[in-house]
Amino acid sequence: MGGENMVKLGGLDSNKDELVKIENLTIAACGTSLNAAQYGIHLFRELGCFRTIQAISASEIQKRDFPKVNGGFLSIS
Repeated sequence: MGGENMVKLGGLDSNKDELVKIENLTIAACGTSLNAAQYGIHLFRELGCFRTIQAISASEIQKRDFPKVNGGFLSIS
């Protein structure tokens, strides 16, 4: 297949080397976005993408919730 049917999101390729180091991910979201994050966690766990992954209501997130080692943070709105 040709490349005319492909979708490419910009901005992540330039940070690929840093993103692949993420082992522990925290996702913050509210409402239906939190529901989507929880479903995403299920998929990420099935794929074995991260050592730890958690979704937290953005209104409840605290400093202690951020991963200390090889961590990443994703906010969904």
